[in-house]
Amino acid sequence: MRSIILIYLLLIINFASAQTNKPAEGDIGIRYGVAFNGTFAQTIALSGILKNGFEFGTGIRVLYVSTKSESISTNTAIGANSVTITNQISTSSQRYVSVSLLPYAVYHFPVKGNLDVYAGLNMLIGAGPVYLYNNRTFEFSGRNFTQVSITYKSPPAYQVGGGITLGCQYFFYKQLALGVEANFGAGYTAQKGPLTITEVANNISATTKENLDTHSLTIQSASSAGVYLTFYFERKKNKGLGAYDKITRRHRE
Repeated sequence: MRSIILIYLLLIINFASAQTNKPAEGDIGIRYGVAFNGTFAQTIALSGILKNGFEFGTGIRVLYVSTKSESISTNTAIGANSVTITNQISTSSQRYVSVSLLPYAVYHFPVKGNLDVYAGLNMLIGAGPVYLYNNRTFEFSGRNFTQVSITYKSPPAYQVGGGITLGCQYFFYKQLALGVEANFGAGYTAQKGPLTITEVANNISATTKENLDTHSLTIQSASSAGVYLTFYFERKKNKGLGAYDKITRRHRE
């Protein structure tokens, strides 16, 4: 909803602006963005403007997640001559990181003013989640206090995917734009290798190993929208202008 409101605001501002601040053919762009897909992922990318409004680039996305949750439950056991009440506190802690390479190609539609609307294709090649810490702790209190700690050490997962990119940005200053972008597509994740489980109960440790082999296919929707800030380095001017220069800079003079 916030992305739709931002797009409408960009449209209103665009129609009220006369001078264009858009880049031209040969300019090099650098962008930083934050994407939201239930988590907080940061992206930095480099790109280049080619002829006829096409742009090619590659980005690196880094995702770091740290979570901790706790739940409390009470169990009551009624015997012939006694009542036993046991409280259980369960704590789950996880920290993991994902790193992805994001090649993309987009086409910028010839829109007048400082509003830029584009669409294209994207790919994803990466590793993650890579768990830095994955632990569950159970505490039982009643007649006897017991604490059980289970730590998981899993192999890294690998991801590949691709889809369609839709974006809209506004050049509020020369070569500098703020916009929103959404991706639609599919991703494949595989995780294979030894899973080590270490359980500690009453200072007694036991370790088991399992062979992990999981595969999953996910559909990515517009919920993975992000906000991006992009700056284009202007190339040195030559005598002639390309096709994209004529489209984006014909209103500057």
